[in-house]
Amino acid sequence: MRSIRLAHLRVFVRHVSVFVVLSGAAMPNVQARGYFYDGNELLRLCQASATFCRGFVAGITDHQSWVERGDVRAWYCVPENATIGQLTDVVLKHLDQHPESRHNTAVSLVAIALYDAFPC
Repeated sequence: MRSIRLAHLRVFVRHVSVFVVLSGAAMPNVQARGYFYDGNELLRLCQASATFCRGFVAGITDHQSWVERGDVRAWYCVPENATIGQLTDVVLKHLDQHPESRHNTAVSLVAIALYDAFPC
């Protein structure tokens, strides 16, 4: 029984090792930079896929809603009736109007765009 568990563990470790190596090869900048996307990449991805863009913006907005449950103050206050389409439009407008800042992280640029449009 113990030898079966060790065999399964070895296979698991081998799969995880392959995944880690392939993940690093597929996204070399993540390790060097510490984040996935900058504003240039976000704009390019949003232009290619509206679904990706809405999902990215929704994820950041949802994250803030989750963080607000603690002692952290909100960065921006999105109106209750705002749609994800509206929030995405705000972010795309910000990316388009501020090319000088697109080298910054996508997360920070989304937060700044929403803060500018919906300050608390």
